[in-house]
Amino acid sequence: MSRMRGAAPFATLWRRRNEVRIAGVGRIPVIALEDLVRVKKTQRDKDWLMLRRLIEADITSHRWEEGATRARFWLREARTPAVLIELAGRFPGLARREAARRPALRAALRRSAGSVGRALEAEERSEREADRRYWAPKSRASGKPNPSG
Repeated sequence: MSRMRGAAPFATLWRRRNEVRIAGVGRIPVIALEDLVRVKKTQRDKDWLMLRRLIEADITSHRWEEGATRARFWLREARTPAVLIELAGRFPGLARREAARRPALRAALRRSAGSVGRALEAEERSEREADRRYWAPKSRASGKPNPSG
């Protein structure tokens, strides 16, 4: 089987996994959120909706944590203009450092929702195209449709 675009090797994914406790079942290993977000940047509309929900749920769940690692992840991955603007205001120093890598974050620092929205759309188009290019030769070689599209 082909490896998902953007996925680390399995050993790395396994090392970074989280565990969820389910009553009556026990502990279940699940992919770390950062890795899940990376591999969900596909051509599928439903994956982009899920990305937004996952990131915003993480922000809500950990809203009062001040750790730079989690804030950096949010600043790099938030998919909603209002949320990205709020994060840039909450973590301005970190946002300025991360803005060099993300045009949407530069716009968020200027509090320009329209510019943030356009930059987020451009990011998504770029990721969808990268996913299409990644899977195209594999689909042709196997004779099967693109698993991501």
